[in-house]
Amino acid sequence: MIHAAIRTLAIAADHVLSQEQMVAAHVLIFGRTAAAIQAITNINRFDEIHFA
Repeated sequence: MIHAAIRTLAIAADHVLSQEQMVAAHVLIFGRTAAAIQAITNINRFDEIHFA
């Protein structure tokens, strides 16, 4: 779904992303997503440790 969104935006901008740019975009998006999930996980652990 994210891949399709990136491709749609590229077409809308009349600019086709190269394979390297597509991979970089995926890394950026999924990297941020992973960091957000990790932060949430850390918050949950913090709550469990301090408020259990």
